[in-house]
Amino acid sequence: MKVEEAHKETQLALGGLSPQLQVLIGMEVKQKELEQRLQGTEERDDDWRQWINDTFNKAVKASKTNDYRTLRLETYEILEERAHCNLRVRLSNLKQRLSESGATKTKQNAASLLDVIEGDVKLKEIYSAIIKEFAVRYTA
Repeated sequence: MKVEEAHKETQLALGGLSPQLQVLIGMEVKQKELEQRLQGTEERDDDWRQWINDTFNKAVKASKTNDYRTLRLETYEILEERAHCNLRVRLSNLKQRLSESGATKTKQNAASLLDVIEGDVKLKEIYSAIIKEFAVRYTA
Protein backbone atom coordinates (compact mmCIF):
# COMPACT_ATOMS: atom_id res chain seq x y z
CA MET A 1 0.00 0.00 0.00
CA LYS A 2 2.78 2.46 0.87
CA VAL A 3 4.39 2.04 -2.55
CA GLU A 4 1.10 2.69 -4.36
CA GLU A 5 0.44 5.80 -2.26
CA ALA A 6 3.95 7.11 -2.97
CA HIS A 7 3.44 6.42 -6.67
CA LYS A 8 0.19 8.44 -6.69
CA GLU A 9 1.86 11.33 -4.83
CA THR A 10 4.72 11.27 -7.32
CA GLN A 11 2.30 11.41 -10.24
CA LEU A 12 0.58 14.48 -8.74
CA ALA A 13 3.91 16.22 -8.15
CA LEU A 14 5.08 15.56 -11.71
CA GLY A 15 2.27 17.59 -13.30
CA GLY A 16 4.38 20.72 -13.93
CA LEU A 17 7.55 18.97 -15.16
CA SER A 18 8.63 18.29 -18.73
CA PRO A 19 7.49 14.94 -20.23
CA GLN A 20 11.09 13.68 -20.43
CA LEU A 21 11.72 14.42 -16.77
CA GLN A 22 8.42 12.80 -15.85
CA VAL A 23 9.49 9.63 -17.69
CA LEU A 24 12.87 9.55 -15.92
CA ILE A 25 11.31 10.05 -12.50
CA GLY A 26 8.69 7.41 -13.30
CA MET A 27 11.44 4.95 -14.24
CA GLU A 28 13.25 5.61 -10.97
CA VAL A 29 10.06 5.09 -8.97
CA LYS A 30 9.43 1.76 -10.73
CA GLN A 31 13.03 0.69 -10.05
CA LYS A 32 12.56 1.37 -6.34
CA GLU A 33 9.30 -0.59 -6.36
CA LEU A 34 11.09 -3.57 -7.95
CA GLU A 35 13.89 -3.39 -5.38
CA GLN A 36 11.33 -3.39 -2.54
CA ARG A 37 9.54 -6.39 -4.04
CA LEU A 38 12.82 -8.26 -4.43
CA GLN A 39 13.74 -7.54 -0.82
CA GLY A 40 10.30 -8.80 0.26
CA THR A 41 10.85 -12.01 -1.71
CA GLU A 42 14.21 -12.61 -0.02
CA GLU A 43 12.64 -12.07 3.40
CA ARG A 44 9.85 -14.54 2.56
CA ASP A 45 12.48 -17.14 1.59
CA ASP A 46 14.05 -16.82 5.04
CA ASP A 47 10.60 -16.97 6.56
CA TRP A 48 9.81 -20.09 4.50
CA ARG A 49 12.72 -22.02 5.90
CA GLN A 50 11.91 -20.89 9.44
CA TRP A 51 8.24 -21.81 8.92
CA ILE A 52 9.20 -25.28 7.61
CA ASN A 53 11.42 -25.97 10.61
CA ASP A 54 9.00 -24.55 13.19
CA THR A 55 6.01 -26.42 11.78
CA PHE A 56 7.95 -29.67 11.48
CA ASN A 57 9.31 -29.38 15.02
CA LYS A 58 5.81 -28.78 16.43
CA ALA A 59 4.52 -31.83 14.56
CA VAL A 60 7.34 -34.02 15.88
CA LYS A 61 6.79 -32.82 19.45
CA ALA A 62 3.10 -33.65 19.12
CA SER A 63 3.86 -37.12 17.74
CA LYS A 64 4.29 -40.06 20.07
CA THR A 65 7.75 -40.93 18.71
CA ASN A 66 9.69 -37.65 19.05
CA ASP A 67 12.01 -39.11 16.40
CA TYR A 68 13.05 -36.05 14.39
CA ARG A 69 15.43 -37.88 12.05
CA THR A 70 13.00 -40.63 11.01
CA LEU A 71 10.14 -38.21 10.43
CA ARG A 72 12.34 -35.79 8.45
CA LEU A 73 13.54 -38.66 6.26
CA GLU A 74 9.90 -39.65 5.77
CA THR A 75 9.06 -36.15 4.51
CA TYR A 76 11.96 -36.36 2.05
CA GLU A 77 10.82 -39.79 0.81
CA ILE A 78 7.30 -38.48 0.25
CA LEU A 79 8.73 -35.53 -1.66
CA GLU A 80 10.84 -37.78 -3.87
CA GLU A 81 7.79 -39.90 -4.63
CA ARG A 82 5.51 -36.97 -5.44
CA ALA A 83 8.06 -34.96 -7.43
CA HIS A 84 9.63 -38.00 -9.12
CA CYS A 85 13.13 -36.87 -8.20
CA ASN A 86 16.16 -38.09 -6.31
CA LEU A 87 17.16 -35.57 -3.64
CA ARG A 88 20.52 -37.21 -2.97
CA VAL A 89 21.53 -36.88 -6.63
CA ARG A 90 20.41 -33.26 -6.59
CA LEU A 91 22.40 -32.67 -3.39
CA SER A 92 25.46 -34.22 -4.99
CA ASN A 93 25.00 -31.96 -8.03
CA LEU A 94 24.64 -28.92 -5.78
CA LYS A 95 27.86 -29.77 -3.97
CA GLN A 96 29.61 -30.28 -7.31
CA ARG A 97 28.42 -26.86 -8.53
CA LEU A 98 29.61 -25.28 -5.28
CA SER A 99 33.00 -26.93 -5.72
CA GLU A 100 33.29 -25.74 -9.33
CA SER A 101 32.38 -22.19 -8.31
CA GLY A 102 35.18 -22.12 -5.74
CA ALA A 103 33.11 -22.47 -2.57
CA THR A 104 34.94 -23.58 0.55
CA LYS A 105 34.83 -27.20 1.67
CA THR A 106 32.90 -26.07 4.73
CA LYS A 107 30.20 -24.49 2.58
CA GLN A 108 30.09 -27.54 0.31
CA ASN A 109 29.71 -29.88 3.28
CA ALA A 110 27.06 -27.65 4.84
CA ALA A 111 24.76 -27.99 1.80
CA SER A 112 21.67 -29.95 2.79
CA LEU A 113 18.58 -31.52 1.29
CA LEU A 114 16.61 -28.51 2.49
CA ASP A 115 18.94 -26.29 0.43
CA VAL A 116 18.13 -28.42 -2.63
CA ILE A 117 14.41 -28.09 -1.97
CA GLU A 118 14.61 -24.36 -1.36
CA GLY A 119 16.44 -23.88 -4.65
CA ASP A 120 13.63 -25.41 -6.74
CA VAL A 121 10.25 -23.64 -6.80
CA LYS A 122 8.30 -26.81 -7.59
CA LEU A 123 9.98 -28.84 -4.86
CA LYS A 124 9.44 -25.98 -2.43
CA GLU A 125 5.68 -25.98 -3.13
CA ILE A 126 5.37 -29.74 -2.78
CA TYR A 127 7.46 -29.85 0.39
CA SER A 128 5.39 -27.06 1.95
CA ALA A 129 2.26 -29.13 1.35
CA ILE A 130 3.91 -32.20 2.89
CA ILE A 131 4.89 -30.27 6.01
CA LYS A 132 1.32 -28.93 6.30
CA GLU A 133 0.02 -32.49 6.08
CA PHE A 134 2.42 -33.59 8.82
CA ALA A 135 1.28 -30.71 11.01
CA VAL A 136 -2.36 -31.72 10.54
CA ARG A 137 -1.60 -35.41 11.09
CA TYR A 138 0.24 -34.94 14.36
CA THR A 139 -1.19 -31.80 15.90
CA ALA A 140 -4.88 -32.14 15.05
